[in-house]
Amino acid sequence: MWLQAKQKGGRPMRKKKDLIIPEAPLKVGQMGYAVLNLQIVLDDILKAKGRQNLVKLEPAHFGPHTERALRQFQGKYDLFVNGQYTPLTRLRIKEVLNADRGI
Repeated sequence: MWLQAKQKGGRPMRKKKDLIIPEAPLKVGQMGYAVLNLQIVLDDILKAKGRQNLVKLEPAHFGPHTERALRQFQGKYDLFVNGQYTPLTRLRIKEVLNADRGI
């Protein structure tokens, strides 16, 4: 069961089941809700201590920070590292989130 924790500032964090996996493809320079959802998912999966939140750094903009996080994800999960959000990257994100949920 996923508990809703509080972030700094008292704002509630998203529950894992509420994460939206955007449709692919996405690449550097794009903007919008799909990019924002990708940033939220990457922030949740990577959770690296000391790494700043993508949504705060580049809200809904696929810039260098989002590209770097995507490359980190692709390398960690044995995908071709190109910094682009492809259908294969989307599939692996879905698999990782389902494994975290125990599905």
